[in-house]
Amino acid sequence: MKLLKEIYNHLINLPPVPPERGGIIGCKNGVGVTICEDICSKENAFSYVPNVQYLNKEIEQWYDNNISLYAIYHTHVNNGYKLSKQDEAYIKKIVCTIPNKTDDLYFPIVIPNDKIVVYKTSRSKNQIYIIQDELILI
Repeated sequence: MKLLKEIYNHLINLPPVPPERGGIIGCKNGVGVTICEDICSKENAFSYVPNVQYLNKEIEQWYDNNISLYAIYHTHVNNGYKLSKQDEAYIKKIVCTIPNKTDDLYFPIVIPNDKIVVYKTSRSKNQIYIIQDELILI
């Protein structure tokens, strides 16, 4: 996953968990260039539930400016470097809703003030795979 340093700096400096936070990253030419922090309820401090209506409106605006959805991120507690089973199930659900998707979709986990661990999805014969990926700063 390629990301502008400014976007990385914004993400790594998010407030610590709890509560978990999230949002989306948009790209141009295969590089994450913009971010939209989600506005979501904080009913469960250790679970991020996207505000789909809000994020879809942002994606529509991005589309008008030739920006594509690139990543859906969320924060984890310190040492929470792996996707939970709930994270994996939700990622697969999201990917299934995107018909004939050919580009990679990334799902970074942000551990505030520590690191970002990137996962990406791929499809093969009706299977969805989630693999860890490298973060490249531009």
